[in-house]
Amino acid sequence: MVRRVLETVCGEHLRSAEAERWRLAALAAGAMPDRASGTVPTAIGPHAAANPTVRVLLERIHRDFAQPISLKSLALNLSKNESYLSAAFSACVGVTFKACLTSLRIRHASGLLAGGKKSVEEVARACGYVDPRRFRRTFKEQTGLSPQALQRVVASQTVAGEPPTVRRL
Repeated sequence: MVRRVLETVCGEHLRSAEAERWRLAALAAGAMPDRASGTVPTAIGPHAAANPTVRVLLERIHRDFAQPISLKSLALNLSKNESYLSAAFSACVGVTFKACLTSLRIRHASGLLAGGKKSVEEVARACGYVDPRRFRRTFKEQTGLSPQALQRVVASQTVAGEPPTVRRL
């Protein structure tokens, strides 16, 4: 199953030695892209290296995900066409720009919420969401839990002395 997913996502790059090393490192880190489950790469692999513009987009997403960014603003900043960036990103990474950004934001939000020290509104702002209602809706769509439910689950498991068990994003 994993091999089939890798062949689908990475295509011809999977055959190279460099891609195999990246694949093993990504699998070990839990960062292998998987179209079926919606998991998005958290590392920049060889499939993105083929297009330097996509590499820049991934770097910016990882650096600025906590800011209100959009593909349109990045296209203006890079002096590139928005449609070109969207198509190139999807072709190289295997998911849309929005899906990648959302996944990164929700992963970060999950960590902040599990810490229990910040309110949902503070977490939303820390993850680049201007509207906390939109954050709540997106969080529930992505994880199956509301942000408050995640906090309750983590708090109850921490009190019981069990490690938190939340669906992996």
